Amino acid sequence: MQFLTERQPWRWTVEFGVSPQFDDTLDLIALWRTARHGGLPRRQDMNARALGPYLKNVFTVAFDPKAGDYIYRTIGSAIVSAFGVDAFRVPVGSLFADPQDAAGARTLYKYVLRRRRPMVASGHVQGLGGAWATFEAVHLPLREPQVGGMILGGLFFVDAIDDGQ
Repeated sequence: MQFLTERQPWRWTVEFGVSPQFDDTLDLIALWRTARHGGLPRRQDMNARALGPYLKNVFTVAFDPKAGDYIYRTIGSAIVSAFGVDAFRVPVGSLFADPQDAAGARTLYKYVLRRRRPMVASGHVQGLGGAWATFEAVHLPLREPQVGGMILGGLFFVDAIDDGQ
């Protein structure tokens, strides 16, 4: 999977549907479950104070019928810093270097919203300097009737691995 930046495409290896391993991922899932109250939570149901420590690693994405694509509505500063691009209000189709990768992201988001349960992915992403970082991402469906659903995501990085290691 490649992610387009102004400098170069990012390369990813991703595995979907894995069990969460990172404490931050587990914490976000727990916050989402607390906000459920028998159904999918809305964004406003999420405890903003409890989300505070994770905001730099959080993103939201929702389908925009006018654009005909998923649009990133929130991008945390750690995500912007890691990729060198601010995807705020950017459609999925404009963000990924490869159209198949954009289609894959759309399929993932549709699946998470239809499934109505968290989806965790993990893998490695190659940085601009050639180093690889290990990451875990969680996708949490939200009930936002005005946009047909939204995903609250968290993207957490744990290390950078130099090429050749």
